[in-house]
Amino acid sequence: MLRGIDEAPISSKATGCTLSSTPYEGTICDQRYTYWDTAGLNETDVGKVPDLGAVGELYRLLQKLEGGVSLLVFCMRKPKSTWSAAQKNWQLFKHIICQNKVPVVIAVTHLEQEPDMDEWWQENYRVFVNHDVIPSPGRHREYEVTDPTMEEDDGQVEHHEGVPQPDGAACITATKGKMKRGKYSLQEEYDQSCWKVKKLVYESHLATPWKVTPVEWFKKIVRWERIPCWYWPWGKWIGVVDRVAGQGVYSLMERWGLGEDDVRTIIETLQSDVAE
Repeated sequence: MLRGIDEAPISSKATGCTLSSTPYEGTICDQRYTYWDTAGLNETDVGKVPDLGAVGELYRLLQKLEGGVSLLVFCMRKPKSTWSAAQKNWQLFKHIICQNKVPVVIAVTHLEQEPDMDEWWQENYRVFVNHDVIPSPGRHREYEVTDPTMEEDDGQVEHHEGVPQPDGAACITATKGKMKRGKYSLQEEYDQSCWKVKKLVYESHLATPWKVTPVEWFKKIVRWERIPCWYWPWGKWIGVVDRVAGQGVYSLMERWGLGEDDVRTIIETLQSDVAE
């Protein structure tokens, strides 16, 4: 949708088709970008935590990006009742890994049956707020490309009736629909959705990318212990290094509602991925 060509693999199967991170080069308003298509984060409520394989893949990518990151686009299907994993992923990447330094916006898909896709956001925004999934506000620049649903009439641009596009979110369809009589049934909605996504990326990204810094998951402290020593009557003092929880552990415990042992297991899994 960002590049105007069907290049990244997609699938309607229950399992995802993107298993690793793949870069794509593109241009919006003569500005070059590198888009990273990443493995989909689990959106089900199975278990206490999201799919650590996909989470670890994205965490590893963010750690490796030498040029930094300018924007995270959180793509999700129109939610019904499954919020647990989506909420946890949002909190982990926005608040803990990116430390609120990188704008995070939302593209909500599967809205093609809505009378007005942007109106759906107005009606459901409070649900996102209640789950602490709030897109980053503010626009850093203005996207001046015309909405393709606008029509020219005697030199005047006329827009179809609807509500303004939400700030920090794009309500879209990612399908052109079925081919009927030589044209796709949802071509107009799809074209407008491509325009919305480009507008969202162009207006929301940081001019200067932020380099992801390591999270303080653990820290080392030294405590002194006295041990028996045959040649020293009152014993010998030695320094013992303990690995204790850092701020990252406590943040994850608070936001995910897990105990320290569970969080330690999760973090060690993520760190083993990063160390590969």
